[in-house]
Amino acid sequence: LYNIAIEENGLNAIEFTKKTLPDLILLDIMMPELDGFETCKRLKESALTQKIPIIFLTAKTETDEIVKGFKLGAVDYITKPFQADELLVRVKTHLDLKFSKEALEESIQKEKELLHILCHDLVNPFSQIYSVLGMTEDDPTVYGEFRDLLLISVKNGLDIIKLIRQMETLKEKPLEIKKVNI
Repeated sequence: LYNIAIEENGLNAIEFTKKTLPDLILLDIMMPELDGFETCKRLKESALTQKIPIIFLTAKTETDEIVKGFKLGAVDYITKPFQADELLVRVKTHLDLKFSKEALEESIQKEKELLHILCHDLVNPFSQIYSVLGMTEDDPTVYGEFRDLLLISVKNGLDIIKLIRQMETLKEKPLEIKKVNI
């Protein structure tokens, strides 16, 4: 089930798109005020709307028109008259791709943040070890005083490394993506 909105011209489509951020756009080339090519170009130039998949749905069947649509950033091109079943399958395919890509990007971002935190946390125990070992150069008896701190620091560092390895193992498992219709 899809929620559908219709705009009569390219300028209205751009304004509507910026306000609502639809999941996908079906765009005709021949529209008043601003044609579909220019509309697509402007949507792809905006950071706010550039990731929205655009499918051209048009009567223009010339190869150079089709290629132009793809070069401007369209993900697909369907010519009129179209088959409703084909259109629905293509829409579903491109929505699935969009949602999968978003889930993957989110997962990668979370992983980067976690690795940043883990690396930051890993610095602390090894900095303590380094400091104590530096002090033992001047006075070897210092080692005995800080032995417990060194052991705790090494254990904490090894625990963080173990956690990173477990994360890598989890990455190798297949990613499960669930689509939710709102």
